[in-house]
Amino acid sequence: MPRYSTDKLRNVVLISHSGAGKTILSEAMLHTAGATTRLGSVEDGTTVSDFEPEEERRQGSVQTAILTCPWRDSKINILDTPGYADFRGEVISAVRVADAAVIVVACPYGVEVGTVQMWKMADQRNLPRVIYISKMDRENADFDRALESLTERFGRGCVPVQVPIGSESDEGMNFTVETLEGIRRVKEAHPDTNTVLGVGNLTNGLAKKPYMRKVLTSVFLDEARRCGLDAAIINPNHYVVVTDLDPKDYALGKRIILERDMDAFADLEEIAGAKAGVVVKRRSSYDDLGTEDAICRKIVDGFKQRTPGTLRFRGHEYDYLDTIVLQVAEALERHEPLDFINDFLMASMQELGDGFGRGDVSLPHLLKSADVMRQA
Repeated sequence: MPRYSTDKLRNVVLISHSGAGKTILSEAMLHTAGATTRLGSVEDGTTVSDFEPEEERRQGSVQTAILTCPWRDSKINILDTPGYADFRGEVISAVRVADAAVIVVACPYGVEVGTVQMWKMADQRNLPRVIYISKMDRENADFDRALESLTERFGRGCVPVQVPIGSESDEGMNFTVETLEGIRRVKEAHPDTNTVLGVGNLTNGLAKKPYMRKVLTSVFLDEARRCGLDAAIINPNHYVVVTDLDPKDYALGKRIILERDMDAFADLEEIAGAKAGVVVKRRSSYDDLGTEDAICRKIVDGFKQRTPGTLRFRGHEYDYLDTIVLQVAEALERHEPLDFINDFLMASMQELGDGFGRGDVSLPHLLKSADVMRQA
């Protein structure tokens, strides 16, 4: 083991609001520095810092982890702290011994309560700091909006030194397409530049569907390679050489990534379930169910029946996009709105939430169900 003089040792603390992405950032730092041979996943319970069974169960840190990261001729001790307020004592202890701080801010949310608290804590210790904006690959991620929230709260001293390409702030925009186009534009402008991409949350919520995760990750990277991507940081368990994929599965993955086609997602989800030994029965009709049960089942299944029309209900006229609205109107003739929500819809939401927590319901399926409920 190499010996380092004190001027080559640094303690860097990662602090943030809960769930902003400190642990996966520390994982990427270790992997980039060559301290690990694979990129771990919080979702899979394979990160270096969250090694306690309780942390794996919670999918979050409960204590400060000290990670040794060699970088060039120095050694950086990364202090990965918990974000939950219940474990604030761990953060205070880590900040006291730190030489600098990295404040992690989740791009879709910008400055949160925990962000302000962490900033004040760094101020009290007079720590130099940088802000790392994470989760740029999530829906509703908008770098400019996140930066604006930082400058409004902490002043114009928050100056970007690296600016990512793309956002998904507007409905209808596709972050993966923007990323691919960004790679293409960078290569056109700077042909000799090497492009490297970290792939982390593209397949969030698919821990129990490993084949689907492999297809989507592999198809995305293959499309990125065609656009000029030179290298990627990935979990090797989430990747397979695309020539080993069934061409039909590749086509489904491409429709999901490039077109956000939820029908293709449902088809690939069924294929992945079958490979895992899970048989998924998809309804083609809800006519055998009563009105209230049919509404709830359509929401849970994410079933869309897009037929626009106009409905006159209780003296008012409403435009609708999905025929589920007609069934809701029928149900509300028998129930008060709040009673209908409490007696029927809440059970559907509970079923979806429990399924998502177990990993049986993916994030895209959850979004489909939310869209059906919004129409209702």
